[in-house]
Amino acid sequence: MNRKSLRYALLVLLLITTKAGAQNYISESFDGSWVPTGWSDNVVYNAGSDGGGCGCTDWEQSGSGGGVVPSGVPTHSGAGMAWYNSWDIYYGNIAELVTPAMNFSTYGSTGVNQVSFYYYDYCCTGDNMNVYVNTSASSSGGTLLGNLYPDGATTGWVLHTFTIPASYSSSSTVYIIFQGNSYYGEDQFLDDVSVDHVPPCSGTPSVSINRIGGICSGRSFTLTATTSPVLAVGFSYQWQSATSATGPWSNIGSATNNSYTSSITSNTYYRCQVQCSYSGLTGTSNVDTITINPVALCPCIPNYYESYYGWDAACQYNITNFTCVAVNTVNESGQPCSYVPGDPGYYDRTTVTTDTLTMYRGGNYSGSIPDIGACITGK
Repeated sequence: MNRKSLRYALLVLLLITTKAGAQNYISESFDGSWVPTGWSDNVVYNAGSDGGGCGCTDWEQSGSGGGVVPSGVPTHSGAGMAWYNSWDIYYGNIAELVTPAMNFSTYGSTGVNQVSFYYYDYCCTGDNMNVYVNTSASSSGGTLLGNLYPDGATTGWVLHTFTIPASYSSSSTVYIIFQGNSYYGEDQFLDDVSVDHVPPCSGTPSVSINRIGGICSGRSFTLTATTSPVLAVGFSYQWQSATSATGPWSNIGSATNNSYTSSITSNTYYRCQVQCSYSGLTGTSNVDTITINPVALCPCIPNYYESYYGWDAACQYNITNFTCVAVNTVNESGQPCSYVPGDPGYYDRTTVTTDTLTMYRGGNYSGSIPDIGACITGK
């Protein structure tokens, strides 16, 4: 083979290898200078600001906890994050943070294009962020991918992933637009944006599931199936269970996602089968044995009681054969336990040998019960 032919062969091999895995168009963690190279930051409607914070009405950069509301919000990674100052920006303000242009036509209609990012969730505010895709650097005329707002479902960074419609696959100029909308509530935070081309799966899927081990009867658990490569499309999932590690295996009706959440009361075996729609081949994961822990290792599932401060969680156990470690025959006024005039809250428990112990959240308990066999107040 001559040198020119060798160079051509290597180029073809490189292209095939490059397209075999996921390809990244953009990866931005907002750690460098603001605005990041190629990005744009536009105020669509300026409703003004009360002058607090940065005094600005567009997207800005912030470090961990630096002057943001709620205070102390950390970056998801690195030194910076994108910050929309809804706390000080008046209701109705709209600002758009726009990615550089991307050429989706490089890979055509094979596979899909996705945008993923982290958005900070807390409770609860009307401020929200719309995510658009468009062939121009504006949300106007674009396609809405999703609407996000802090709803209190969790507190912390949440990963969001949107698949970009196939109609953009042949476009040579594509933008993702993060549109901040202020309700004069609390700030919004964005970090670690990635736009990727995800190729179709091929061959027999390689799949593994996490191991749970022992759990308490009736408690929920979550199994997750991980495929290799992680970024590929065309996978379908079917979770199966059995009473033996060797089967027979039964499909779990609606368990057709890459994760499965349930609870059990007896030892159960699980596995996941993953099919690649492009090859028609199916891979089977390892088997996870989930066993039931002894009752002694399982804290109770709390009931709730009404206290002065509202409804608090408490666990109750029937305790017998306990050891008294403190026996008081008088109350703090020096009166015998049987002395109750004017204060029926005191009562005599010096002869009690069995009782129900109520364990409160945050309490620290040993094997003995100090109040039993003592003079205590019922208040």
